[in-house]
Amino acid sequence: MSLLHPSGIRNAQVGYAMPHQRISDFNVVDFATWLVGAARVALSPVEIVAQTCERLVAAGIPLWRVRIGQRLINPLIGAWGVIWMRETGAEEYTVPRRVLATSSFTGSPFEQVIKTRTRFQRSLGDLDPAHDHPVLFELAADGSTDYLALPIVYGDGSVQGAAFTTDAPGGFGPAAMAFIEELSPFLAAAPSAAVIRWPSKRPCC
Repeated sequence: MSLLHPSGIRNAQVGYAMPHQRISDFNVVDFATWLVGAARVALSPVEIVAQTCERLVAAGIPLWRVRIGQRLINPLIGAWGVIWMRETGAEEYTVPRRVLATSSFTGSPFEQVIKTRTRFQRSLGDLDPAHDHPVLFELAADGSTDYLALPIVYGDGSVQGAAFTTDAPGGFGPAAMAFIEELSPFLAAAPSAAVIRWPSKRPCC
């Protein structure tokens, strides 16, 4: 078994899992050990997020897009992270500091999760313009059916965020959401790998 490719996942290809697969086929302990151990040390944040998402999809989690981000102590760049899409894979992104003061971020589910340290979940099929943030309408227009955002707590107590969307009819479903939440404490491995190697990506807050 390669240290860079955790065991316990069957038919690990990009795309939806085979109909007979169950989330229980996924070995959480082996995966978490890989994520916070060998992967964090040897892989880049983009590689960690890409391999994580591909394996979750192969295990039956209907992910479409995943974004893991953190705010930075940087005068020009307000946030940095990795975004993954099922069709195109993973890549880094940055957010200029000025954007964090606009409506694109202010009042968004991502900001709410970071400030309150609580999960945010919204079905995207019945959005209300009076109450729902514009980013949710953008996701729905692109074909997303469900949105889940979770706080990612670092060892220093700071809180960052991770957001997950699906295009599956009916959304994630309770089992898939519970499974993602079970893994969320380990998702800090990707951004923390960047912090270790590149101090300029040190998180704030």
